[in-house]
Amino acid sequence: MAKSTGKTADHMFEFIGPPRRLVAVGQVPELAQPATITGPVAKLLSPGRQALRVRRAGRRAAGMNLRLAPQTPPGNYKGKISAGKASHSFTARVLVNTSLDVLTGALDFSGPPGARPVVTLAFANNGNTDVALPRAIAVALFDDDGIESAFAASYAKPRDTMDAFVSAFHGRLRQAHTGILKLAIARGFGTHGPATTFSADFRLSIPAEIGAGRRFHGIASTEYFDLPISLSVTNGAV
Repeated sequence: MAKSTGKTADHMFEFIGPPRRLVAVGQVPELAQPATITGPVAKLLSPGRQALRVRRAGRRAAGMNLRLAPQTPPGNYKGKISAGKASHSFTARVLVNTSLDVLTGALDFSGPPGARPVVTLAFANNGNTDVALPRAIAVALFDDDGIESAFAASYAKPRDTMDAFVSAFHGRLRQAHTGILKLAIARGFGTHGPATTFSADFRLSIPAEIGAGRRFHGIASTEYFDLPISLSVTNGAV
């Protein structure tokens, strides 16, 4: 680390990272006294939290970490660290931090063939950038007992060749797959800004040809989340 002198210095260095975990790089000064942060970046400090953490040299290299408010927008912000008579200019380069958390709810659906059940989830945008939920997500589900059923069918009777065995096994795996299903976001689609909470209604279209009494699982993926999804197909008609 560059040692602090008894007079004003101007060692240019940077903090880089998401708002709550910016790491100092470059000509990082060594601070001999408690420091204060001034400049435009001071308005973005996380209230009530220690903004600057100094790590002394030891088993690990010395360094500094800066903590800003979690919703600080991505961009470059100028600042200055003052310790005694010494001051050090820096640039805080805040990176995009996408953080969409599920507050409550799960993508657990239940209904008869042909139904379109709806479940509601609550979300919190804890990142520093907008998140945009689409109107629909393509999902593909797999039978919970698909692998076991495929092995059972393949070994149920002798197969003369390996190709015949693989064909039987693969055919049962195909039967265990739902194909592409539509998971619609009936309410809550669109853009949601940082530091907001919202709810969303998810509607799954159950194919009419799927047999009752089966259970399926899979993953619903967007740019902002990968959520487990389950489906229990019940008896009944729509």
